[in-house]
Amino acid sequence: MPSNIYIQNDVICPMRDGINLYADIYAQDSKAKNPVLICRTPYDKTRATYVNDAKKLANNGYTVVVQDVRGRFKSEGNFTWMWENRHLTGDENDGYDTIEWASKLQLGDGQIGTWGHSNPSWHTWLMISSGNPKLNSALSSGMAARTLDLTRGIFETGRRLEWTFQLASPIRKKLNDKNGPYDQMDSIKYWNRVERGKYIWWTPLSSIPKEPFSELYEPLIKLMKNTNVEMQDFSDVYSKVDIPVMHITGWWDRLVGTVDTFIGLDNVEKNIKPDHKLIIGPWGHDNGNFKRNIGPVNYGEEADANYSDLITEWYDHQFKNSKLSFPNDKKVKLFILGDNNWQFYSHWPPLEVKPVTFYLNSQKNANVKNSDGSLEPDPIYKKEFDEYVYDPKNPVMSLMLQNSQTVPMDQRDNHYRNDILYYETSKMTSSMKLIGNPILHLWASSDAKDTDWVARLAVVYEDGLAVNLSYEILRAKYRQGFEQEKLIPDENPIEYIIKLRPLGINILEGQKLRLYITSSDFPNHDRNHNTGNDFWNDKDFKIANQKIYHSKKFNSKIILPFIYN
Repeated sequence: MPSNIYIQNDVICPMRDGINLYADIYAQDSKAKNPVLICRTPYDKTRATYVNDAKKLANNGYTVVVQDVRGRFKSEGNFTWMWENRHLTGDENDGYDTIEWASKLQLGDGQIGTWGHSNPSWHTWLMISSGNPKLNSALSSGMAARTLDLTRGIFETGRRLEWTFQLASPIRKKLNDKNGPYDQMDSIKYWNRVERGKYIWWTPLSSIPKEPFSELYEPLIKLMKNTNVEMQDFSDVYSKVDIPVMHITGWWDRLVGTVDTFIGLDNVEKNIKPDHKLIIGPWGHDNGNFKRNIGPVNYGEEADANYSDLITEWYDHQFKNSKLSFPNDKKVKLFILGDNNWQFYSHWPPLEVKPVTFYLNSQKNANVKNSDGSLEPDPIYKKEFDEYVYDPKNPVMSLMLQNSQTVPMDQRDNHYRNDILYYETSKMTSSMKLIGNPILHLWASSDAKDTDWVARLAVVYEDGLAVNLSYEILRAKYRQGFEQEKLIPDENPIEYIIKLRPLGINILEGQKLRLYITSSDFPNHDRNHNTGNDFWNDKDFKIANQKIYHSKKFNSKIILPFIYN
């Protein structure tokens, strides 16, 4: 870690309405004249991850700004979180004014870019949409294009409660409120050690106590009641973007919807189009852990990356005429699992993709305890349907980290249940490369008014290890869109079309592809009570009898994005 970095703490950044925001500035030395990289964050500009990355970037020849956003930590004003209409938070104006202020820094050379992962990349998109012409380039990582692509209109119980509790920590400190720790990292640890096991099961959720969430309680309840409302859709921004944007995400990133902002820009015919880039690595959401072995599989040394190095490479290319590690005609850099190396494509999804269909089938029973469910290249009508019982009081527990972040995990831990089905291919006799979004056409019925369908793809290794690759959840009442809720009218089969999240893998000889089907993934997503009532105000539960069809008339199938070698 560089020790001779020049640092200015708590530098005032005045906003147009008289509010002062505060930033820390890092530079090579007190006389530096380098490109300025801005990170706006609600998570405390002095958090170790920001300090470490800022020092590395400064050492690499950049002047780095880390700013507390309005109403957070040192900065003045009232805080409005991202789960509001993005046009109403005021962050576009603050972003514009911050760029204007940064353009006049004595330590800058007039070139300006952005950095910062997850929520700071939400602020990156608001800086882009602010239209300040002094922003020259941007980097966005771990931030989806739309909130509904992340949540699917379903409250993320595990993640959102913890996130709100830790976000409230500086508010508690300001108010001398002793209902939780004042430090964010202490709050996360305390939540998972003490409070999580109580509050994720709270029913109804709208009656959850106010005290743990301080002034964020009302916004939290409002979010629950508007979970199916889009908050941030950036599609109106893409046509206005005239600067190159780098996008970084991982196959297991909860916000792998980062790819959609790249698609949005790539669909706009402008001269800048070839300069937008996308990187997808074998990583989760944690940008401090871009490593080869975040789960049970080691993907090799090429998988290791450092977030500040990725930022440096991008801006060295943008501002210092350094060559980017992309061939000239390629815009997409993907780490392909199985091959365990980086591969380059001209588009996302790759133009080389051809859809290949596999049909669900079983002869006796597809339950995980003793499944003979299969994925067949041609339909086989041995049995009309498989069935299971979904009890929302006994949901399938999410196999993920305690902080509700997705990572590769062995799915066999959930093989002791009666409410999960699986269908799998035979062992591969040659490799099968898949890159893109699988699409499941699921014919299903339920005796409930509403229910959820969860689909998850996994690769099965020769020793039986089953590692998750891609998943999605669909709430039945949103099957025709989030704006028009339609409860299940009767027990007749309905076709549900479920677009799974992106994957990139070469399934090798001897391995299998497995599709899991169930009706819950808790607390990654809140349980569907099966009553058809508003989840946030519902204390009742109904057991649902579910059927998955693979008959001649109701033919469930999954369409895979196959790359012909």
